Amino acid sequence: MASHLNLKPRDYADGNWSLTKVTNDYGRELPFYDNGSGHCYVWRDSTGVRGVVRADSWSLALECAEDELFDEPDGDWQYILKEFDYTPEEIEAAKTDSSIFEKLTNDGAFQEAYGYRPNGPNMRDKYNTGLYARDLNGESLDFISEEIATRFGLTLEYTFVDQELLDKAKEDITRWFGEYFDAHLSREQEELVNEVVRTMLEALANHSADGL
Repeated sequence: MASHLNLKPRDYADGNWSLTKVTNDYGRELPFYDNGSGHCYVWRDSTGVRGVVRADSWSLALECAEDELFDEPDGDWQYILKEFDYTPEEIEAAKTDSSIFEKLTNDGAFQEAYGYRPNGPNMRDKYNTGLYARDLNGESLDFISEEIATRFGLTLEYTFVDQELLDKAKEDITRWFGEYFDAHLSREQEELVNEVVRTMLEALANHSADGL
């Protein structure tokens, strides 16, 4: 287990480790998403720390957070149209009239409240609108330095793996999925592959991060 953030700089930048768990000072587990390489960033909103993302850049980390960590709206498109005071007649017409959605999505108030997930709905979304909800009281995504980890009480747990073996395993799994479905993998299938690989990360770890 890492004590806050004790990865050495050369290890932190390398891709041969995997984030396996994030907790706060109270021991509560926090959501996280590891995109496979890069640095770690903490996403916060007005309620506090919401999760951690690992990615190659701040902009990619933001996309991953929007895809995987941000909450979806509390309802479907009909719920959202009602939220913005569209009439029952307009809500019914929206089922066939795309101009109503165009008007809604160009509304500044809508854009302040919601954004589009860069890769569409994720596997946990209930309403599958492809949207995420913004916190109108403020959000931030910050690089996790030792200072930031300590300030917010973040403990990152991770394992190191045999990267060559991992790459070969992912290649084999991806090829198998592609042959099985006889098509280019959908986003859901790619996420399933990544989930299998994340599980393998723990099984293939050749040593823990203790003592770094």
